[in-house]
Amino acid sequence: MEKRCTENDKRFLRQAWKSKEDTDGLSQVEFRSFQVAALVVNPENRVVGEGLSKWPPGKHWIGKEEYNDFVDQAEIDAIDQRDFPGCTLYTTRCPNEESARHIVRTRLDRVLYVEENHLFKSGLPLLESAKVEVVRVPNLLPEVP
Repeated sequence: MEKRCTENDKRFLRQAWKSKEDTDGLSQVEFRSFQVAALVVNPENRVVGEGLSKWPPGKHWIGKEEYNDFVDQAEIDAIDQRDFPGCTLYTTRCPNEESARHIVRTRLDRVLYVEENHLFKSGLPLLESAKVEVVRVPNLLPEVP
């Protein structure tokens, strides 16, 4: 099956990117490079879920070792334990393994992302084994048209 990325897909990825950029000022400086935003869009092109990775208030950033222990994952926040058959997840970074498990459970059909996840174990093998279509859209300009 050929992986596809439509103009609508690019629009929703840019929208997720803009959400990430809009919150950077609210995050600790060291956490900014880890910030992730995600949107769930239904087949009628309506946003039905939104999520943003969040660092807990008052917790001092030490490094990526603590990321999974303390951060609310954007993808998990967006899907929020609901069922999304036929829907697509747009995320600014490739889902990690924990997020991928939640994506599979909620029956999302597709995942599109912009950046690779070089810091944590990728969830791509799990998504692909569950027959979730995964599309990387590199070099996507962050501005919203």
